[in-house]
Amino acid sequence: MHYEPDPTQQLDYPGEAILVPIAEIKSFRQPAPHEKEWQRTLALSQSLHGPQQTPPSSDFAVPDRNPMDGITDLPTVAVWNDNSGLAELAFSRQGFNVLWARSPSNPCNPYSLASPDVLIAFPDSSPFHPSAPGLQHDAVADTCTALLVMSVHKPLLAVFEFPAAMWTMQHGTVKAFFLACAEVLQYRCTITSYDRASFSAFSKDVICISATRRDMADSWGLLTIPPPPVNPQTWPLLLPRDLPSHLIIDQTKVVFKWIVDPSSVVIDDSNTKPIQVAWAHSNTCGNRVYMAQSPAVKSSTFGVGGNSHLIAQKDAQGKWQVRKLQVSEIVAQISTSAATPSLPNSPLKALAALASTPPHQSLSNIASCVLAFMRPPLSKIPSSIDDIISPDDTHIFRANMKRMHKDFSQMVKSG
Repeated sequence: MHYEPDPTQQLDYPGEAILVPIAEIKSFRQPAPHEKEWQRTLALSQSLHGPQQTPPSSDFAVPDRNPMDGITDLPTVAVWNDNSGLAELAFSRQGFNVLWARSPSNPCNPYSLASPDVLIAFPDSSPFHPSAPGLQHDAVADTCTALLVMSVHKPLLAVFEFPAAMWTMQHGTVKAFFLACAEVLQYRCTITSYDRASFSAFSKDVICISATRRDMADSWGLLTIPPPPVNPQTWPLLLPRDLPSHLIIDQTKVVFKWIVDPSSVVIDDSNTKPIQVAWAHSNTCGNRVYMAQSPAVKSSTFGVGGNSHLIAQKDAQGKWQVRKLQVSEIVAQISTSAATPSLPNSPLKALAALASTPPHQSLSNIASCVLAFMRPPLSKIPSSIDDIISPDDTHIFRANMKRMHKDFSQMVKSG
């Protein structure tokens, strides 16, 4: 198409009319194919935009990712009431950064402690009875202190392990109190119960409570700690040849009443509960004698056995003896060769420290469950660049690069 303008035509510009000579008006023609491609690329680069980054807003926002997603630091953990160091060691080996480990025996100001991502608490495992004084019990006071630490620092997760007897005493008074506190602090809880006899030589029914902060629970679900894998331990413990004589109870001074003939008790891996075979005539508690399994450790020194329960075993001469457990036997059952506790030199203090220490299997199970819950998932393993950058974004980037190259070439030509 060829355009022939009228040489006397006046163009409609503001100001004076301008008479344009015909020689200065070039004819219009269709663009060449390479020019069409350049026009399309130019229009595309000007009309499309890459991903836009906007400031974050928390107004009515619903989190849709793991709280640890994008955080390069290791998750931090704090341990309440672990006098053996086994919990600290178990979490350190799983990659956690242990900020602190505290015990009620060492008073501290909760506000002066560093805030962790995860709080692990093992309230004092004193012996309990259904008629125990409920919230006035010393171990419950220790639990309240752990709840205070939880309310001050508001960790993402908190894991408590209670003796089941404390959880159920006085028709669930402590249970109702704990769950009410968790509700006020805006935590949601899941509860798991199991017997440590299924994976250790010592029997104790425990309650494991996993508390997930509500904002994390709404977006990421609830942490649940399943029971550790069943791994029955060999029982009875071998009678050590070098057993100190003071661990053998003098049966001429302490009168025992045999409930069953210990020789008639058959013991194998199917025995997962303590079998009481005798009890000592004493005005105090803690005077029961067990076989097959043992409650192992008490947190108080009352009773004939002191901090340990009593077990019945034959000596080298085939005579039945009633004895206490020694510290090395308990340590061998709750720890491994690669994870040994740090205990006081005093045997009584060492036994008291072991009273609230879960076996290593339980600690390792808690640590691995917490780590698996907090680890951000990788929904898809990228196999090509298109899985990381969308083809549209790649096309826009290439269009912009071509436009910049053309502009630069034109600038070079024009000097």
